Amino acid sequence: MKQTLSLWILGLFLLSTQLMAAEQTIITATVEGEPGRKLELILMLDKSKDIKKFRIIDSTHGKVIENTSYSTSGASTGIVLLEAQGREVVKLISHNFSAHQGGNVILDYLYNGITKSRGNVEFDLARNGDVWEVTVNGRKVTKMKYIKNRKMLVGDIGIKRIDFN
Repeated sequence: MKQTLSLWILGLFLLSTQLMAAEQTIITATVEGEPGRKLELILMLDKSKDIKKFRIIDSTHGKVIENTSYSTSGASTGIVLLEAQGREVVKLISHNFSAHQGGNVILDYLYNGITKSRGNVEFDLARNGDVWEVTVNGRKVTKMKYIKNRKMLVGDIGIKRIDFN
């Protein structure tokens, strides 16, 4: 009886862990000139491995500064991934996003805060079985680096470019 009860509890535990939502880090970003700073773009998945939410973890030297989740419904209008001094520095936009299949994604970024000009890079977020992947120009990527746009006497005014691994 005791053994049957233990097996039943173990079975319930294993079943519940399979039904629980999972997370997958798809991109880890660093920022030029800010050693120890790391931004992670994480997909929060349901039991079918469809995307429920996006999550951004901003940390410095392992200490979490910000941990924010975003609904996937905001992708068409833009999800702000990075904000500084009240400005949207990096924004994720997708006009054809599907929680089951992914889509084309635009990272829109502030190129010059003085002129308010913006730049962007495009990548694909696609599902490969139960695993999600990011590709840029057909090449799988997992890391990116924000390269700052600097002006003498003024300092950082935006992002010059975004490099992928």
